[in-house]
Amino acid sequence: MIEKYSHGKAFGPTFSVSGLFLALIGIIASFYSLNGIIFILLGIFLAFTSTSTIIDFEKKRIKFLNNLFGFISVGNWIDIKPDMKIDFKKSNITWRTYSMSNRTLDLKDKNFSIILYDSKKHPIVTIKKVSSLEDAKAEVERITKLLELS
Repeated sequence: MIEKYSHGKAFGPTFSVSGLFLALIGIIASFYSLNGIIFILLGIFLAFTSTSTIIDFEKKRIKFLNNLFGFISVGNWIDIKPDMKIDFKKSNITWRTYSMSNRTLDLKDKNFSIILYDSKKHPIVTIKKVSSLEDAKAEVERITKLLELS
């Protein structure tokens, strides 16, 4: 059984919107010059690049992916060893942007990250993000059981 979890945009919501705007400018500029193609590629990269995780429970391995341009997946498989642990950590990420009138806009992302740790309690990879403490505890228990970890 293979499960895939998406973590969201790699550069956050502000760069995602900026990338769409940059791609639109590139489309308009490409009518006048071929330099607009550079803006289109840069905008698409910023707007659609995301991160995700794939878990293969049968082969006991995990893969963290960077999805470049939204469809080119890049990552390596990590074999799960019996001494590894899965736990959760509270995550408070704030994306801040400034307008031209020097006003700030803060977008807060409060969730719990389920993380794979090695035997020395060093984090290896973020597996999944959930919104509540109860969901985090249930997911840690479920994934630990499926991967047959202690």
